[in-house]
Amino acid sequence: MILKTKVMFLTILCIATQIIADDGIIIRTNLRTLEQIERTYSEMPPIRYTPPADRLHRLPKTRQRLTEGGTLRVVMLGDSIVNDTSRSCWNLLLERDHPNCKIEKITSVRGSTGCWWYKEPGRVQKYVLDHKPQLVIIGGISQREDIDSIREVIRQIRSSCKADILLMTGAFGQVKPSEESLWKKISDPNHFSNYRKGLEKLASEVGAAFLDMEAAWAKYIRRCGRDLEWFKRDPIHANERGEQILGRILAKYISPLTVDANSPRALDIGCRLELFIDDFLIEQMKDVNLTLHRPVCREVVIVHDKPWEGNTCGYHTVFKDGDLYRMYYRGWSHDNKTQKQLHKAMVCYAQSNDGIHWKRPVLGLVEFNGSKDNNIILKGIGSHNFTPFKDTNPNCAAYKKYKAVARGEDEGRQQLFAFQSADGIHWRLMQSEPIITEGAFDSQNLTFWDSVRNEYRCYFRDFRAGVRDIKTSTSKDFIHWTKPVWLRYPGAPKEHLYTNQIQPYYRAPHIFIGMPTRYIPERGSLTEGLLMTSRDGKTFHRWTEAIVRPGRNRDKWNNRSNYIWLGMVETESSLPGAGKELSLYSNERYYNGPGTKTRRYTYRIDGFVSVRAPLSGGEFVTKPLVFAGSELVINFSTSAAGSVRVEIQDTQGHPLKGFAITDSAEIYGDEIEHRVKWKAGSDLSKLAGKPVRLRFALRDADLYSIRFR
Repeated sequence: MILKTKVMFLTILCIATQIIADDGIIIRTNLRTLEQIERTYSEMPPIRYTPPADRLHRLPKTRQRLTEGGTLRVVMLGDSIVNDTSRSCWNLLLERDHPNCKIEKITSVRGSTGCWWYKEPGRVQKYVLDHKPQLVIIGGISQREDIDSIREVIRQIRSSCKADILLMTGAFGQVKPSEESLWKKISDPNHFSNYRKGLEKLASEVGAAFLDMEAAWAKYIRRCGRDLEWFKRDPIHANERGEQILGRILAKYISPLTVDANSPRALDIGCRLELFIDDFLIEQMKDVNLTLHRPVCREVVIVHDKPWEGNTCGYHTVFKDGDLYRMYYRGWSHDNKTQKQLHKAMVCYAQSNDGIHWKRPVLGLVEFNGSKDNNIILKGIGSHNFTPFKDTNPNCAAYKKYKAVARGEDEGRQQLFAFQSADGIHWRLMQSEPIITEGAFDSQNLTFWDSVRNEYRCYFRDFRAGVRDIKTSTSKDFIHWTKPVWLRYPGAPKEHLYTNQIQPYYRAPHIFIGMPTRYIPERGSLTEGLLMTSRDGKTFHRWTEAIVRPGRNRDKWNNRSNYIWLGMVETESSLPGAGKELSLYSNERYYNGPGTKTRRYTYRIDGFVSVRAPLSGGEFVTKPLVFAGSELVINFSTSAAGSVRVEIQDTQGHPLKGFAITDSAEIYGDEIEHRVKWKAGSDLSKLAGKPVRLRFALRDADLYSIRFR
């Protein structure tokens, strides 16, 4: 026992020595896993802490990252108490609750040190600015009540970056919350210390958030029924349990999901567009249902009848690039009599000014049958299923603004290679080695930049127990990829998925829309398009009903003749005054005729799934929501006799004054963006940042999406 105590003491001493060195230390790693901190917390009395409702107005960048996704880089600045708070791994709790956000936590600490030390020349740069934070947390018990030094550190930070700043009072140390005289100084505003009052005043002056960690921590210690020493590793510092007090209070303060303790958890949707592609927002439904919609069949936009194209043209990719629509596809032709290919596969290119009328530019790049008068851009490795995209990564170099993936040839058939281009026409391999090797890749594999999560995503073909299925992987640099994992489709049957066609929805990039092809080998290899959606890129809600059936088109009732190709683009509606719609593309006459056909289909914008009610009426109520903005906009459609009305409720389901269903204007018609009004008007700015529910009453109507703005 004595030996064990000595070892523990030496360990603490080593840690303390490291922190108290002349220079501080910078820590980037998490000491524990989420499972470990949850195990520790499970042994503790629950922490009940409700932060101020208006706190997030001072943390706009933090809130945006957590609600809309992306990387949130946080610098924690202070002493060993700040390090204890960091050791709680509070960031893992936020990542769990906000799966679209990745938190990079940088802990810059020095024992017994406050801003009186960090303000000296070069130190703010080294410990804060070099890490380019979106949030800086300043705290600890070693500030020496020096408000001016904290102000100076904030001035230096603000002179170089516009990070959110959170100021915290300290906790632990030699404070004993059980002492009534001390508790009074912590909890009673009339007896607050000059430092406590000064720090809150400074936060107000500089537009920083303020967390009274000492009061929240002390309140828990007094109420939890455990002795203070149960939470300490030494006379000053927290142990693993004490760290969880600090970390969970901090996480609750920062999280937009934290609402009044007596209210249900709220979803912070900010100004995001939210589609009713699932029940994510919905808590109660009565006489309404989620209705799957199918795109409208339009014209054939191109027939692939050139000698270098043929009846096995496929794996098309379409995207809009400025004012230009681009189409990439495989040129290939099959002899049905000999069951052999007439020529090797090659990559072809077409372009359009409207997404409807397509031309094949004569590029003069690749020779076919002795001539370069064609629209071929690539042959050889990658020609079988070349799938490009325009990289929207803001840090992407111009010479590789366009990227693509494709499988290799011969012995490299089960390898995925990366390509790059400066103009989308002239392509070359990024490197001679493949980027992913764990997969079959014998389909249209795709990649894109995920602007919400700040990473590249890849979706590709592999076989799971003999069935065609989809894997995914992510990368920060397009070269090094994570170990692939299978997609999950809870409640969906096991069936062959030939392509995946997953993309972030351009109006709501936190949502993934996939249009995979269902392949039915026992029926002559028939195919048809499905719809699936996801909010994390791994678990998808897959509708089992087809959205593109073969229908009465005989050219689609053939082997592999009804794929949905990759890409949805805005095009002008053929109806006068109807504005924009979404176009997608599908093939037909595969293996038959002189060449395949590409046909266009159209959706209304956001029109994949709706909440629908009959003329007799129905309604639904959302979960508690926190929004930003001053007005509510809806995408809806009604019959001439139908209608939509909207009520705003508190979290307990009571109508707010002036926003009851009887105050709502009766809405009818068909609009992509309609501003909702009540008798008092449409201004909702006073409700922004507060948890509310929305109640929609529908009659013969469809509601596709909502957005606050």
